[in-house]
Amino acid sequence: MNQDFTVVVTDQVFPSIETETQLLAAIGARIKVADGTAEGVTRVGGDYLFGVAERGQPEH
Repeated sequence: MNQDFTVVVTDQVFPSIETETQLLAAIGARIKVADGTAEGVTRVGGDYLFGVAERGQPEH
């Protein structure tokens, strides 16, 4: 299955994200983990964050 999207975890406290990685891979996603800082989140998820800024926030 092609990886269609990326999930960015802003921070995490568990020693492994293997379970999450496998679950997300099963639906065509990859996971990236930031270090919890604003700079880290921007670095890891920057493309998505800037894409949201350009399109506007989704409706809730």
